[in-house]
Amino acid sequence: LNDSNIDNRLYTAARDFNESSMPALLSLKFHCNQFSVEYSERRVIFQERRLSVE
Repeated sequence: LNDSNIDNRLYTAARDFNESSMPALLSLKFHCNQFSVEYSERRVIFQERRLSVE
């Protein structure tokens, strides 16, 4: 095994990994965005509710 052969294998493995994991990463990012939007909306509602109670 020479270095270029190993490099080619690593490159191919990395490329396959990127292609297979890209949709998963994108959906994860989407879910994180959805969560942060919901969280900030809830926080605003909670603050408004607390103000109206006081």
